[in-house]
Amino acid sequence: MVALSTCEAEYVAASSTVCKAIWLKNILKELKHRQEECTVIYVDNKLAIELAKNSVQHGRSKHIDTSLLEMGFGDSFLFFIFMWFCFQCQVLKSQNVNCNSKDLIALEGFLNGLDSRIDGWAPNSSSVCCSWVGVYCNGSFGVLGRRVIGLDLGNKGLKGNVLKSLAGLDQLKFLNLSSNSLKGNVSSNLFRLKQLQVLDLSYNDFSSLIPTDTHLPSILVFNVSGNLFTGHHPLLVGSSNLLHFIISDNQFSGNTNPDICNSSTQIQVLQFSMNSFSGIFPAGFGNCSSLQEVSLDSNNLTGNLPDDLFRLSTLRQLFLQENGLSGQLSNRIGNLSNLVDLDLSKNLFFGSILDAFSKLKNLEFFLLIRIVSVAICLLPC
Repeated sequence: MVALSTCEAEYVAASSTVCKAIWLKNILKELKHRQEECTVIYVDNKLAIELAKNSVQHGRSKHIDTSLLEMGFGDSFLFFIFMWFCFQCQVLKSQNVNCNSKDLIALEGFLNGLDSRIDGWAPNSSSVCCSWVGVYCNGSFGVLGRRVIGLDLGNKGLKGNVLKSLAGLDQLKFLNLSSNSLKGNVSSNLFRLKQLQVLDLSYNDFSSLIPTDTHLPSILVFNVSGNLFTGHHPLLVGSSNLLHFIISDNQFSGNTNPDICNSSTQIQVLQFSMNSFSGIFPAGFGNCSSLQEVSLDSNNLTGNLPDDLFRLSTLRQLFLQENGLSGQLSNRIGNLSNLVDLDLSKNLFFGSILDAFSKLKNLEFFLLIRIVSVAICLLPC
């Protein structure tokens, strides 16, 4: 929008900020980190402050459009997690930028393993790594320096290997290395950081196996999509707080294992798309009672849909296209009353589910197309 006065610009900006602050407080509440104290919004325009205190219409304010764009939760989940993390960090760089010497060694080791530089990093500048770009430290100024608890280096053009030194950041809570050109093996110790809540390694060229003995008890978001990981997918045993499990577009193989639901009963998103999973679609995903999205498309799964899948009343998105699933479709799919997107195309299902559509009142997208080869006789019979 175009503001007609500085008062209007400041008032609308403040309104937008308040909206975001309220949204973030709700996210904190869902994550069981309720914020009891008030959020302070700083405004430096006297008229805007007075208008906020007494929002009556008059000549200077009656034309102000205070409508705000609706914000989507699904695509912005990592952003809100990161914003919550930044609030928790209490980043006070102007007061103290000295970091713990152990963390400094870990960061310098990570930097030395890269084939590229990181703008804003100065490894020769004593121990002031809390001022480096993408590095976040806690607010506690101990005698050994502040601890690094966040590393946000997504889309920085990084090239090279991630050495095991990065796992030396034992207080790390947020790690984002997405959308770079990093390659090679990922140290198994990186999957054993007890404090880590968000791990995003997506869209790199990481390869090898992910260890079966991962230990990420605090993890909320696990995203390794768009890499070259192989073998069986991890189960993250003991990660009871896990919400998003995203391993799409890799080279994982074998069966999909629903035991992840036994470890993480609160999980909301499962994305297994574009791998090489095979075997019969297993029963057990129905134990993930909070699921909102299941994406198993573009694999080699066979068999029919298991009965427990139809117990997921919270499910909003179900993507199973491009597999070898078969059998008669069940009208019990109507039990998924909150479904918004449903894609069963390029499988071998048969039968009618017309009766189920009366229950799918929220459905916006549905695709069920079977590609059938037809022989055409060109010679007279």
